[in-house]
Amino acid sequence: GRRRGDGADDLFASYGHIRLESAIAALNRATLEGRKPGSLEFGFFDGRRKFVSDMAGLDPWVRRLAYAAFMEDEKKELLSSKGKMYLNGADTTVFLRDIYQRSPEGTGVVNKMLYLDISTLLPNEILFFNDMLSMAHSVEVRTPFLDYRMVELACTISDTLKIRDGMLKYTLRKVAARYLPKEILERPKEGFVLPENQWMRGEMLPMIRETLTEERLAAHGLFDGAYVNGLLNRFVDGDETLTFKLWTLVMFQIWYEDHKITI
Repeated sequence: GRRRGDGADDLFASYGHIRLESAIAALNRATLEGRKPGSLEFGFFDGRRKFVSDMAGLDPWVRRLAYAAFMEDEKKELLSSKGKMYLNGADTTVFLRDIYQRSPEGTGVVNKMLYLDISTLLPNEILFFNDMLSMAHSVEVRTPFLDYRMVELACTISDTLKIRDGMLKYTLRKVAARYLPKEILERPKEGFVLPENQWMRGEMLPMIRETLTEERLAAHGLFDGAYVNGLLNRFVDGDETLTFKLWTLVMFQIWYEDHKITI
């Protein structure tokens, strides 16, 4: 079998939205202590300070949704009356809030967000991809970071020992330093992230325009075609916050047409 590092980011803190929590925590501490936010190091978000301050005003579970998905008010505009009927009143914000609030009292904000990820992102996306891709190639995969003893240990480690002085996965790196050379430990993070933004502004753009026409969206009638068209125009005009949202719509449309589902 092959061993993979799945779970390390979710247990020891590395994802972008987790770094955001660390930056917001630093901002809140500075505010309580009467220090000016301008003196803070925002690390990964240093060039996006307004984004950090804007997100700090939202509930944590709302921030998690806002980081990469459609917000509830956006869904009201995105979905047609038919789409809202099928949604049947489901509220993603409430779903995320209920999980987030299950965290034990006194848990730090970073660990609370990690708990939310472990309960949602990890089993429903990360491990799903792991299983699907490995089985497609007849590879048996092991995930040692998800040994229950490792998970239980990670859950006892405080926020400040997971991201410290701008270092991600601080505790894990300190342990690894006993066994790995410095050039490996200090190598920049290389996530399995697709360059959607680059693709969608380049060779994929004609395909995206064609896929999200009002005529093709009308085949299922779940979305407001004019609203989707407006999103696409804003994206083309430079709004990079819409990348993942449009990618999601394109993938859904292709999936729907490929499976010829009757809705």
